Amino acid sequence: MKKYLRIRKHWTLLLIWLLAPILALAQSVHGTLTGTVSDSTGAVIVGAKVSIINSGTSAAYSATTTSVGVYRFEDIALGTYTVTVNAPGFRASVIKNVLVQIGTVAAVNVTLEPGAASAQITVTSQGPTLETESSEVGGVIDNKQIVELPLALGGVGALRAAEAFVFLQPATTGPGTANSNNGIWLQKVAGGQNFGDDTTIDGVSQQRSENGSSFDEEAPSVEALDQFKVITSLPEAEYGHTTGGIKDFVTKSGSNLYHGTGFDLYKDQALNANTWFNKGWRAFRCTGSNDTAACRAPYATPTDHKNDYGGSLGGPIRIPKLYNGRDKSFFFFAWEQIHYATSSTNTSTVPTVAERGGNFSDRLSTTPSGTNPCDGSPIYGDEIFDPATTQTVNLPGGGTTECRKAFSQDTISTGFSTVATALLPYWPQPTNDNVYSNYTFRGSAPITDTTYTLRIDHNFNEKAKMWGAYSTRENDLYTSGVPTLPSPVSPTGWWQNFTTHFFRVGVDYSMTPNLMDYVIFGTNRSNSQNYSEAAAIGKDWSSLIGYGNIIGSRNFPQFWTSNSVAMLGNDGANDDNVDSTFQLTDAVVWTHGRHSFKFGADLRMQQYSPITGNSPWLTLASGQTAGAEGQGGGDGFASLLLGEV
Repeated sequence: MKKYLRIRKHWTLLLIWLLAPILALAQSVHGTLTGTVSDSTGAVIVGAKVSIINSGTSAAYSATTTSVGVYRFEDIALGTYTVTVNAPGFRASVIKNVLVQIGTVAAVNVTLEPGAASAQITVTSQGPTLETESSEVGGVIDNKQIVELPLALGGVGALRAAEAFVFLQPATTGPGTANSNNGIWLQKVAGGQNFGDDTTIDGVSQQRSENGSSFDEEAPSVEALDQFKVITSLPEAEYGHTTGGIKDFVTKSGSNLYHGTGFDLYKDQALNANTWFNKGWRAFRCTGSNDTAACRAPYATPTDHKNDYGGSLGGPIRIPKLYNGRDKSFFFFAWEQIHYATSSTNTSTVPTVAERGGNFSDRLSTTPSGTNPCDGSPIYGDEIFDPATTQTVNLPGGGTTECRKAFSQDTISTGFSTVATALLPYWPQPTNDNVYSNYTFRGSAPITDTTYTLRIDHNFNEKAKMWGAYSTRENDLYTSGVPTLPSPVSPTGWWQNFTTHFFRVGVDYSMTPNLMDYVIFGTNRSNSQNYSEAAAIGKDWSSLIGYGNIIGSRNFPQFWTSNSVAMLGNDGANDDNVDSTFQLTDAVVWTHGRHSFKFGADLRMQQYSPITGNSPWLTLASGQTAGAEGQGGGDGFASLLLGEV
């Protein structure tokens, strides 16, 4: 029977050796502790028992030294440990406060003194050790740095982003090269490409099809992150899928002590000065009888009200009279929300009261721009001609051309099209008597970002441990500018709802003191919805204005009159991008003699579904109401009123 067990064990190791390296190695979310046990003469001690206990959770691990006195704990939870070493004929040695960080190998060599096993030597305040067990170049940003260093609001995701601390490491660039306040949208590691890093959260990559390794708008709250490591060069074989560096993030775990935080970061425009342009335009336009509250309102100090608040709580899981999870089961929960709005005042041109009635004499130029071939009369800029009078005439030099007769007093007298009549109410009334720059609108762009993270850890025994984490984030904002016209027809900006769901679960199992297996399964799902205000409302706008032949669109048709009148509608935002990832990683670590062998697999499936909606648009040119081709006259808005496209 013993012979059979030995044979089965050898075949198992052989299968692991042959099959596991077929795919990339699995990525760890924990750290490693290793070292050599020797006596006072420097001779290694074989078979010494090494036990470690996590100071926060009492999670325990044990191993025995190999034939060359080496012990190794692979993939253990982050934190500080107490290391105890026992061997027959030697006094026990206890080393406290040994720090294990993400993706690093902490080396603690132990020297045992001869003596009774009941006696022990204790070493306290073990400092950080120099990593000599790995060739990779990088550094760890620990929780103390994340919590205590200043971190600006802003960026693509609006919340504080721990990823900004990547710039504490060498071989990283980004501030000042991108379109975000914290400079991380287009950050680069080790000279790599934009979005070329491999960013992991709890051991599973968050790589997206649409924006690569962009993590800012997906990241959990800063309060939910324990630490992360930036690898800039020479990564271990288990890492790949990168043209730059690697960033490993790990979420916080609970411990035997309940610990919580609460915070509120507050800012208000009452503490800000007004902009130079707002003060200037208010002094210029709001004078005399026009110095009214209605005139001054658009030039008030821009809205800058920010409120970022949240909290966290972690500790042992306890159900009164039913379950006490001390030393076994732990939870950690963090929630954060930021809400604010930015605003600005914009001036544009809308049809005047006279133009809305078909009278374009306020635009009529007094300088001729050409000659009408129909009757030889001069054609003036913005002079409106009747399309119903179009005729073809012979040119003196040969050939023919079309020409038209002008409307009397530059006023349309033949009635408006039904589409134009339905569209007119969507253009707001002017706010002053100017022909141009006659409408001032104070637009606001609100932002609400919410994220929460829940993590559960459970220690079954020294051999088996399990953890799971779920993190979600919803960024709801008006992006790429503020509205310049009232809803639903503003041509600038759109609503973006970006939602992320991260789920991870991991199991660590020690098959023998020197053979360990760890498995992680994770899923990512991001949904980026980009809709104009009209599309977000969801009405059948085309039918409402009588614009036919539009199928399957809930966006407001964009009308551009090819002159100074502001466009109606936004045709650039009507899409939904869904990105889903499933990842399974498995790794086996075998410590034998002086060597540690790691074999593993990394299976990934990614599905990207871009869904683009129909967004109709129409350009109204001045040629349909011009006197003759190349001779001037005409107006795009007049062409719209007449239904000429």
